[in-house]
Amino acid sequence: MSHFHSSPNFKMTKPMKLGIHDKYTFWLETNQPYLFDYVKTFICVDAVTGLNNTRRLVSIKDEYDADEAWHYIFTELECESSTVVLDEIWENFIRLL
Repeated sequence: MSHFHSSPNFKMTKPMKLGIHDKYTFWLETNQPYLFDYVKTFICVDAVTGLNNTRRLVSIKDEYDADEAWHYIFTELECESSTVVLDEIWENFIRLL
């Protein structure tokens, strides 16, 4: 198994060539399924495949540098998955604004 790079809400392997067309891919593991849909929206992502609810194979489009795309995806997922939960008093205050 490839070495995973972790964030609190997901793990990603480094990109590696896969298949006869040498497509760069990596494994994405998370317990937050919406992150799979989020990754599908990136212009550098070719496909997100797999039937597992917590682990999917992400393919990077050939016209993008695999390492740069991987770092971009990792950074975006860190930002997207690190939501801040507000205390009820702050939520009520925001509603008053």
